[in-house]
Amino acid sequence: MLAGRASQHDAAKYAGRVAAVDWSAAFRAEVAHALGSGQPNQIERIYRDALRKRYANAAQLQLGILIVCAQLGSKRAARPWMERLAQRPEALRPDELAHAITMAVEMRQAESTLLLCRWLAATDPGASALHRLDASHRVMALAKRMRLPHGRNGAWTMHLRLLAVVCEMLEPALPRLPDACRCQACRLLDGVRLLQPASSRH
Repeated sequence: MLAGRASQHDAAKYAGRVAAVDWSAAFRAEVAHALGSGQPNQIERIYRDALRKRYANAAQLQLGILIVCAQLGSKRAARPWMERLAQRPEALRPDELAHAITMAVEMRQAESTLLLCRWLAATDPGASALHRLDASHRVMALAKRMRLPHGRNGAWTMHLRLLAVVCEMLEPALPRLPDACRCQACRLLDGVRLLQPASSRH
């Protein structure tokens, strides 16, 4: 009897996983079709429909749209979705947040990058240590690109804010990282401190 119940439970879990894969593939295919047919405005309708059917939470759907936009090279269509996601990404897992940060960096959306990093920094360091390290490498590269010239469109201020958020992500994660990764993180933090003015170091 117990074995039968366990089997039913396993089957239900498997069916749930298959359904999750199916909705994700179908949702992304719809988004890709809208982009490919030159109808990016249809994405909002597709998103609202998926949200109404509770396929996933809003942040996961927005991330799915961004992934499709990135795959198809649709930066213009991706920008407003990245800005939306960065405002309320709290329902994302640490690995999903790290993925979103990667895309924000690749799109050179510094403000969205900063917001997403702060959400990742607020997660449990034990569960997100490696994701924090991966994101920090990418954010450091973006911060370096914004280093000069100092006064151009607030780039210097954003450069300093990105350096600070790398510290926010990495410092709590240090005790949770494997030795080799901890060495990487320490080198990265040393690099941050070399770039920070003495007055902004902590």
